Amino acid sequence: VNGATKIGVVVRINQESGGFGNYTGEHRVLDVPGAAYAIATSRVQAPGGGGIDASIGNVTFVFLGRWKPAVFEKPGDGGERVQVASVVNAAAPLLSVQNITIRIECNAALTQTVLQQIDFVALQALLSH
Repeated sequence: VNGATKIGVVVRINQESGGFGNYTGEHRVLDVPGAAYAIATSRVQAPGGGGIDASIGNVTFVFLGRWKPAVFEKPGDGGERVQVASVVNAAAPLLSVQNITIRIECNAALTQTVLQQIDFVALQALLSH
C-alpha cells in the first residue's frame, strides 16, 4: 500500500558506481529512452541496511551517462547484487555532469507516471560527452 501512496525520488550526479541488493533475486530491465540502464526490482535493501523486514518494496534505478555493463551476482542466499560502474572522462571540465542516477521508490504504475514526466532530453543535454 505504501508504494501506491508515497513516491520517493533521489537524484545523484557523478557517481563512480551504483548498485543495490535485493532479497528476491529478480529484476526487470526497463526501456527508458536516453538511459544507459533502467532496472526495476523489489525488496531492495534499505540504504541504512537491515534485513528483508526493513527492505523497500519497489524501486527503479535509472542510470544516465556512460556506464560499464551491469554486473548481476547471485550470492546463493536467494537475493541478488547489481553493480554498475561509471566511465569517467578525466579530461572533462571539473564541474561538469558526467552521469546521473535516479532512484524511484513506488509501485510500478506510479513509476511509469514518474518516468513519463521526466524530460530525459534535457537531462542528456546536461551531460558532458
